[in-house]
Amino acid sequence: MRVDIKNLAVGYGNGDHHLLALDRIDLSLRPGRITALIGESGSGKTTLAKALMGMLPENAHLKGEIYLDEIEINGLDETSINDLRWSKVAMVFQNGAANLNPVYRVSDQVAEPLVQRLGMARVSAGKKARMQMRKIGLTPAQADRFPHELSGGQIQRALLAMSLILDPDVLILDEPPAALDAMTKNFMSGILKNFVGRQKSILLITHDLDLALSLADDAAVLYLGRIMEYLPAEKIFEPRHPYTLALTRSFPGMGAVRDLGGIRGDALYRVVHAHSRENKNVHDHV
Repeated sequence: MRVDIKNLAVGYGNGDHHLLALDRIDLSLRPGRITALIGESGSGKTTLAKALMGMLPENAHLKGEIYLDEIEINGLDETSINDLRWSKVAMVFQNGAANLNPVYRVSDQVAEPLVQRLGMARVSAGKKARMQMRKIGLTPAQADRFPHELSGGQIQRALLAMSLILDPDVLILDEPPAALDAMTKNFMSGILKNFVGRQKSILLITHDLDLALSLADDAAVLYLGRIMEYLPAEKIFEPRHPYTLALTRSFPGMGAVRDLGGIRGDALYRVVHAHSRENKNVHDHV
């Protein structure tokens, strides 16, 4: 499945003010490739992911086009877009433990998409969920634990198992390796490479430039809601745009001795008053 994002703009309303989170984004996710979305906190990465999932909050205003193959998801009702989640597009959210219900066993939560989407009986769904979790590196005993009984790495594996349980065509990973050990990162990297090897697409949202370099095929650099540069992932540390250069110079390296690059702060145009003349221009985008 191919994903095409065209002229996408997303703004958030907050009382008399409006924040332009994404501004005229054009991006494609191609089958068999991993695209890394790189940028500092607040640049709009998670907003882009939630737009793809149809999970923006009520105060968000979206304009532009998002296509899953020939299906335009912008404007679909909740029932229609809910049918696409898990089966066509799945997401592993950041802060894994917060996305699991503490009163249910992890295997039951991994099985939930099978019950809700395919109508499987819970016993059968639970067995399939445990098989999927074993492939991700969790033992049957770990699969039947509660979230608070698992480590951070084990929770990330469980969430990855849940996202893959219906074998979606597109997988979105929002900072999945943020606090994982090297062994778990390498294991999950192997799972992801196998996934795209079956002509699936991955959007990898990350601050880890080394991970993007080793895992991704393409990289899009996001800043202040705009894509500054799109380049092969292998060229991340050979950028052309000044922002990407500053970002790479701010990334620590064991063998590099260099001054940190300066990065400008937020842009005033992103936040405008609802009654100002500038607000009309913002809503032209959103």
